[in-house]
Amino acid sequence: MNNRKVLAVLLIAPHQDDESIGCGGLLAKLKSTGHTTHVQHIYGGYTNVMAENKGDAAHIRLSEAQECSRILGFNLLDNFGFQDRGYAGIGLIIDSLIELFHRIQPDVVLCPHSNENDYEHQAVYQACKESLWLSKIARFKNYGTHNRKPSVLLCYEVWTPIQHPTLYIDISEYIDLKEKAINAHSSQVSGTNWAKGAQGLNAYRGTTLKGAGYFEAFETQQLTSEQVSILSTLLTL
Repeated sequence: MNNRKVLAVLLIAPHQDDESIGCGGLLAKLKSTGHTTHVQHIYGGYTNVMAENKGDAAHIRLSEAQECSRILGFNLLDNFGFQDRGYAGIGLIIDSLIELFHRIQPDVVLCPHSNENDYEHQAVYQACKESLWLSKIARFKNYGTHNRKPSVLLCYEVWTPIQHPTLYIDISEYIDLKEKAINAHSSQVSGTNWAKGAQGLNAYRGTTLKGAGYFEAFETQQLTSEQVSILSTLLTL
């Protein structure tokens, strides 16, 4: 990596598999270039799983997430475990995320984009945006040491393609690893070929941008000069 800055990257995923579909290539690329990656899941993820009870379903999703973390090399954090489709108050998610941002002190935060066609994805976007701002305010003493990093917020696509991406990452070298990571979530791909769908979108991004290859697309917020410096590290991966 020469003298490049080592980034602490924190990906916030509503459900197990969102990290692989939206950012599997970037996660693999970050790991291979020596950066530190963490993944935090928000919801239990036990719906749409063939199991006798909620506990068994949650265990299946955890096992799949652990296998995915081995494939992509990220640090899998303990699931917040909010109830699927429970419509918990967004304030509870914000509180949990503020504490997490203080603990991890991330340079880059990844979350779903604002126009995802899924309620829980939208809720996670709103919670990430608000909590990242609040985590930088020192007077919120009840959360401990505030987040001193000028964290860059990057938004990824899962359910709904981003209409006007502002950042593209070339993942051509990691597309097979991304497919393997998505398929590690076997309970979710048994009836839906998420790997093929994600590859198709990444190929479309590559075709329209460069004429070939696979690219993951992202949406960025307004950046400060410090954040531009962090982003430049991503662009040189």
